[in-house]
Amino acid sequence: ARREELEETLDALMEEAEYDWDDLDPEGNPRHIRRLTPHFVRRGWLYFLLAYWDPLRELGNFRFPNLFKIVKLFMRSLPILGVLAALGWYAWGFYVNFQYTDGDCTVLALPASFEIVGNTGNLEPVVRGVYTVRRQYPASGTRFEGSVSQQCDVVVPCERVDYGASADADDDRCLDFETWKWGSPLACYHHKEDLFGDKAMRLYCIDLPSDMVKETFTVIIAAVLLFLSVCVWALLEFRERGRRDKQAALNEQQAAEEAELAEAKRIIEEREAKEAERHEDDSSSSGTTSADGSPQS
Repeated sequence: ARREELEETLDALMEEAEYDWDDLDPEGNPRHIRRLTPHFVRRGWLYFLLAYWDPLRELGNFRFPNLFKIVKLFMRSLPILGVLAALGWYAWGFYVNFQYTDGDCTVLALPASFEIVGNTGNLEPVVRGVYTVRRQYPASGTRFEGSVSQQCDVVVPCERVDYGASADADDDRCLDFETWKWGSPLACYHHKEDLFGDKAMRLYCIDLPSDMVKETFTVIIAAVLLFLSVCVWALLEFRERGRRDKQAALNEQQAAEEAELAEAKRIIEEREAKEAERHEDDSSSSGTTSADGSPQS
């Protein structure tokens, strides 16, 4: 569509440029102009001006928005963006959890060692261990019922910590935490597309990939911040509206006073005009009486 419009405009301009409209013959027809430049060169030059040069000139005249307005708009929309981001994170965690389903797992081998982790962001230290489990899967159209051996990380809270003789975390030990013995059942969750464990997808034990605690907390905090920002905005808007109403009332009062002043001025001018007219009448009457020695009837 854009190219067709350009072609139509080019045809009109080229046709207009072929004739001298200021030099007409007796019949009113313009004189044809003979040019040295080939037709395709002149048409290409006009095409360049219309398609490229004019848009560049318009772009040069473009005025970018004020940086302060952009920052102000961003700050105003930040709480809403925060809520949307929190809801997006929550929805993503829910979607990831939805991809997993619970399985039937039993402990096949205990972890070689347990590691106390204190930098996970939790208020209490946790213990991490890698268990080897045997997960049973049901029969399907392509396979018989069977089992697969997989590993999964198990993270449990530490009930009692021995911080050792030094303040360094290297000698910290957890003295009391939950463990599972060989052959005991262990809650596990496998990906729905990895029923037989041949796709090497991660197996989660104890909990789903996301416990949704951080996501829920983030949504609550973002919603509270949005509510507070709306309250602040409503307060500022209420104050601004009160200021506008007060200014409008002041302007109305000032207009009324100006109208009263104009009316009083008009009345005074009318009174002065009547007084001047009466004086003129008295003066004309006195002049007529003195001219003939008797008053005119």
